[in-house]
Amino acid sequence: MNKNPIILALDADDKHSAKRMFDETKNNIGLVKLGLEFIYNFGLEEVKNYILEKPVFLDLKLHDIPNTVSSALKPIAKLGVEMTTIHLLGGSKMVSESKKILEGEGSKTKLLGVTILTSHDDISELGIDKKIQDEVLKLAELGLKNGADGLVCSPHEIKLIRKEFGNDFILVVPGIRLLEINNDDQSRIATPKQALEDGANYLVIGRPITKSHNPKEATQKIFESII
Repeated sequence: MNKNPIILALDADDKHSAKRMFDETKNNIGLVKLGLEFIYNFGLEEVKNYILEKPVFLDLKLHDIPNTVSSALKPIAKLGVEMTTIHLLGGSKMVSESKKILEGEGSKTKLLGVTILTSHDDISELGIDKKIQDEVLKLAELGLKNGADGLVCSPHEIKLIRKEFGNDFILVVPGIRLLEINNDDQSRIATPKQALEDGANYLVIGRPITKSHNPKEATQKIFESII
Protein backbone atom coordinates (compact mmCIF):
# COMPACT_ATOMS: atom_id res chain seq x y z
CA MET A 1 0.00 0.00 0.00
CA ASN A 2 1.62 3.23 -1.20
CA LYS A 3 -0.57 5.64 0.74
CA ASN A 4 -2.94 5.62 3.64
CA PRO A 5 -6.49 5.05 2.27
CA ILE A 6 -8.31 6.04 5.46
CA ILE A 7 -10.50 9.14 5.23
CA LEU A 8 -11.68 10.34 8.63
CA ALA A 9 -15.29 11.58 8.42
CA LEU A 10 -15.09 14.57 10.74
CA ASP A 11 -18.67 15.78 11.08
CA ALA A 12 -19.14 17.83 14.23
CA ASP A 13 -21.00 20.82 15.63
CA ASP A 14 -18.22 21.92 17.98
CA LYS A 15 -15.10 23.41 16.44
CA HIS A 16 -12.78 22.56 19.31
CA SER A 17 -13.99 18.96 19.60
CA ALA A 18 -13.54 18.50 15.85
CA LYS A 19 -9.98 19.81 15.95
CA ARG A 20 -9.14 17.68 18.98
CA MET A 21 -10.46 14.57 17.21
CA PHE A 22 -8.42 15.45 14.13
CA ASP A 23 -5.24 16.02 16.14
CA GLU A 24 -5.66 12.69 17.93
CA THR A 25 -6.04 10.70 14.72
CA LYS A 26 -4.19 12.59 11.98
CA ASN A 27 -1.05 10.45 12.11
CA ASN A 28 -3.08 7.37 11.18
CA ILE A 29 -5.29 8.78 8.41
CA GLY A 30 -4.67 9.76 4.80
CA LEU A 31 -7.32 12.46 4.39
CA VAL A 32 -10.00 14.17 6.42
CA LYS A 33 -13.60 14.42 5.17
CA LEU A 34 -15.44 17.63 5.92
CA GLY A 35 -19.13 17.47 5.05
CA LEU A 36 -22.37 19.38 5.32
CA GLU A 37 -22.56 19.42 9.10
CA PHE A 38 -19.03 20.81 9.35
CA ILE A 39 -19.53 23.47 6.68
CA TYR A 40 -22.93 24.62 7.94
CA ASN A 41 -21.48 25.06 11.42
CA PHE A 42 -18.10 26.58 10.63
CA GLY A 43 -18.05 27.71 6.98
CA LEU A 44 -15.57 27.20 4.16
CA GLU A 45 -12.90 29.34 5.84
CA GLU A 46 -12.45 26.74 8.57
CA VAL A 47 -11.48 24.19 5.91
CA LYS A 48 -8.20 26.03 5.43
CA ASN A 49 -7.09 25.11 8.95
CA TYR A 50 -7.20 21.44 7.97
CA ILE A 51 -5.69 21.74 4.49
CA LEU A 52 -2.49 22.95 6.11
CA GLU A 53 -2.08 19.55 7.81
CA LYS A 54 -3.89 16.96 5.69
CA PRO A 55 -5.50 16.62 2.26
CA VAL A 56 -9.21 17.43 2.54
CA PHE A 57 -12.12 15.56 1.00
CA LEU A 58 -14.88 18.20 0.87
CA ASP A 59 -18.03 16.09 0.71
CA LEU A 60 -20.94 18.41 -0.07
CA LYS A 61 -22.80 16.20 -2.58
CA LEU A 62 -23.95 19.15 -4.65
CA HIS A 63 -27.19 18.56 -6.58
CA ASP A 64 -28.97 21.34 -8.41
CA ILE A 65 -29.30 22.77 -11.90
CA PRO A 66 -25.93 22.88 -13.73
CA ASN A 67 -25.49 26.64 -13.44
CA THR A 68 -26.08 26.66 -9.69
CA VAL A 69 -23.71 23.75 -9.03
CA SER A 70 -21.06 25.30 -11.24
CA SER A 71 -21.32 28.59 -9.39
CA ALA A 72 -21.04 26.81 -6.04
CA LEU A 73 -17.89 25.04 -7.22
CA LYS A 74 -16.02 28.28 -8.00
CA PRO A 75 -15.08 29.09 -4.38
CA ILE A 76 -14.45 25.41 -3.72
CA ALA A 77 -12.02 25.28 -6.63
CA LYS A 78 -9.94 28.03 -5.01
CA LEU A 79 -9.68 26.29 -1.64
CA GLY A 80 -7.22 23.63 -2.73
CA VAL A 81 -9.10 20.60 -1.42
CA GLU A 82 -8.10 17.18 -2.73
CA MET A 83 -11.58 15.99 -3.75
CA THR A 84 -15.18 17.18 -3.74
CA THR A 85 -18.52 15.58 -4.60
CA ILE A 86 -21.63 16.09 -6.71
CA HIS A 87 -24.70 13.86 -7.07
CA LEU A 88 -24.71 11.99 -10.39
CA LEU A 89 -28.51 12.07 -10.36
CA GLY A 90 -28.05 15.70 -11.38
CA GLY A 91 -27.38 14.48 -14.91
CA SER A 92 -24.66 14.57 -17.55
CA LYS A 93 -24.67 18.35 -18.11
CA MET A 94 -24.29 19.03 -14.40
CA VAL A 95 -21.26 16.72 -14.31
CA SER A 96 -19.59 18.12 -17.42
CA GLU A 97 -20.18 21.74 -16.40
CA SER A 98 -18.81 21.02 -12.94
CA LYS A 99 -15.64 19.58 -14.43
CA LYS A 100 -15.25 22.59 -16.72
CA ILE A 101 -15.44 24.95 -13.74
CA LEU A 102 -12.72 23.12 -11.84
CA GLU A 103 -10.48 23.02 -14.91
CA GLY A 104 -11.21 26.66 -15.74
CA GLU A 105 -10.16 27.75 -12.27
CA GLY A 106 -6.90 25.82 -12.67
CA SER A 107 -7.87 23.65 -9.72
CA LYS A 108 -6.32 20.25 -9.01
CA THR A 109 -9.40 19.25 -7.02
CA LYS A 110 -10.76 15.87 -8.14
CA LEU A 111 -14.46 15.70 -9.00
CA LEU A 112 -16.23 12.65 -7.58
CA GLY A 113 -19.73 11.57 -8.54
CA VAL A 114 -21.98 10.10 -5.86
CA THR A 115 -24.02 7.13 -7.10
CA ILE A 116 -26.59 5.84 -4.58
CA LEU A 117 -26.27 6.70 -0.89
CA THR A 118 -25.27 3.84 1.39
CA SER A 119 -28.36 4.45 3.52
CA HIS A 120 -30.60 3.16 0.72
CA ASP A 121 -31.52 -0.50 0.51
CA ASP A 122 -34.61 0.10 -1.66
CA ILE A 123 -34.73 2.78 -4.35
CA SER A 124 -38.25 2.03 -5.56
CA GLU A 125 -39.53 4.71 -3.17
CA LEU A 126 -37.46 7.19 -5.20
CA GLY A 127 -39.34 6.22 -8.35
CA ILE A 128 -36.40 4.21 -9.71
CA ASP A 129 -37.63 0.88 -11.00
CA LYS A 130 -34.24 -0.84 -11.01
CA LYS A 131 -32.08 -2.88 -8.73
CA ILE A 132 -29.65 -0.69 -6.81
CA GLN A 133 -26.64 -2.27 -8.49
CA ASP A 134 -28.05 -1.60 -11.98
CA GLU A 135 -28.75 2.03 -11.14
CA VAL A 136 -25.28 2.45 -9.67
CA LEU A 137 -23.70 1.14 -12.89
CA LYS A 138 -25.83 3.49 -14.99
CA LEU A 139 -24.85 6.49 -12.88
CA ALA A 140 -21.21 5.43 -12.82
CA GLU A 141 -21.15 5.37 -16.62
CA LEU A 142 -22.80 8.78 -16.79
CA GLY A 143 -20.26 10.25 -14.41
CA LEU A 144 -17.15 8.80 -16.00
CA LYS A 145 -18.27 9.68 -19.54
CA ASN A 146 -18.79 13.30 -18.56
CA GLY A 147 -15.51 14.03 -16.83
CA ALA A 148 -15.77 12.81 -13.25
CA ASP A 149 -12.40 11.79 -11.84
CA GLY A 150 -13.97 9.14 -9.68
CA LEU A 151 -17.02 7.75 -7.98
CA VAL A 152 -18.50 7.28 -4.54
CA CYS A 153 -20.29 3.97 -4.08
CA SER A 154 -21.16 1.50 -1.35
CA PRO A 155 -18.92 -1.51 -0.70
CA HIS A 156 -21.48 -3.74 -2.39
CA GLU A 157 -20.86 -2.20 -5.82
CA ILE A 158 -17.05 -2.02 -5.83
CA LYS A 159 -16.44 -5.25 -7.74
CA LEU A 160 -19.19 -4.54 -10.26
CA ILE A 161 -17.86 -1.07 -11.04
CA ARG A 162 -14.27 -2.25 -11.36
CA LYS A 163 -15.32 -5.12 -13.63
CA GLU A 164 -17.38 -2.83 -15.85
CA PHE A 165 -15.17 0.26 -16.00
CA GLY A 166 -11.66 -0.78 -14.98
CA ASN A 167 -9.23 0.81 -12.56
CA ASP A 168 -8.37 4.15 -14.15
CA PHE A 169 -10.39 6.31 -11.76
CA ILE A 170 -10.78 6.97 -8.04
CA LEU A 171 -13.23 4.90 -6.02
CA VAL A 172 -14.15 6.32 -2.62
CA VAL A 173 -16.19 4.01 -0.41
CA PRO A 174 -18.25 4.97 2.66
CA GLY A 175 -20.26 2.46 4.69
CA ILE A 176 -17.12 1.07 6.29
CA ARG A 177 -17.71 -0.63 9.61
CA LEU A 178 -15.78 -2.85 11.97
CA LEU A 179 -17.31 -6.22 12.76
CA GLU A 180 -18.21 -5.25 16.31
CA ILE A 181 -19.95 -2.00 15.31
CA ASN A 182 -23.72 -1.87 14.81
CA ASN A 183 -24.94 -1.03 11.31
CA ASP A 184 -26.79 2.13 12.46
CA ASP A 185 -28.26 3.97 9.43
CA GLN A 186 -25.90 2.48 6.86
CA SER A 187 -27.40 -0.45 4.95
CA ARG A 188 -24.70 -1.47 2.47
CA ILE A 189 -21.49 -1.89 4.46
CA ALA A 190 -18.17 -3.79 4.60
CA THR A 191 -14.99 -4.06 6.64
CA PRO A 192 -11.94 -1.96 5.65
CA LYS A 193 -9.86 -4.89 4.44
CA GLN A 194 -12.68 -6.35 2.33
CA ALA A 195 -13.43 -3.02 0.64
CA LEU A 196 -9.77 -2.51 -0.31
CA GLU A 197 -9.43 -6.06 -1.60
CA ASP A 198 -12.49 -5.50 -3.78
CA GLY A 199 -10.95 -2.39 -5.38
CA ALA A 200 -11.59 0.70 -3.26
CA ASN A 201 -8.94 3.43 -3.30
CA TYR A 202 -10.18 5.27 -0.22
CA LEU A 203 -12.33 4.31 2.77
CA VAL A 204 -14.56 6.86 4.48
CA ILE A 205 -14.70 5.96 8.17
CA GLY A 206 -16.59 8.01 10.73
CA ARG A 207 -18.40 6.56 13.70
CA PRO A 208 -16.12 3.54 14.25
CA ILE A 209 -13.47 6.18 15.02
CA THR A 210 -15.34 9.24 16.27
CA LYS A 211 -17.64 7.28 18.59
CA SER A 212 -14.82 5.16 19.94
CA HIS A 213 -13.68 5.58 23.55
CA ASN A 214 -10.15 5.94 22.16
CA PRO A 215 -10.17 7.41 18.62
CA LYS A 216 -6.38 7.31 18.30
CA GLU A 217 -6.28 3.63 19.16
CA ALA A 218 -9.23 2.95 16.85
CA THR A 219 -7.48 4.50 13.84
CA GLN A 220 -4.28 2.64 14.65
CA LYS A 221 -6.22 -0.62 14.83
CA ILE A 222 -7.93 0.02 11.49
CA PHE A 223 -4.68 1.00 9.80
CA GLU A 224 -2.89 -2.05 11.11
CA SER A 225 -5.70 -4.27 9.82
CA ILE A 226 -5.15 -3.15 6.22
CA ILE A 227 -1.38 -2.85 5.86
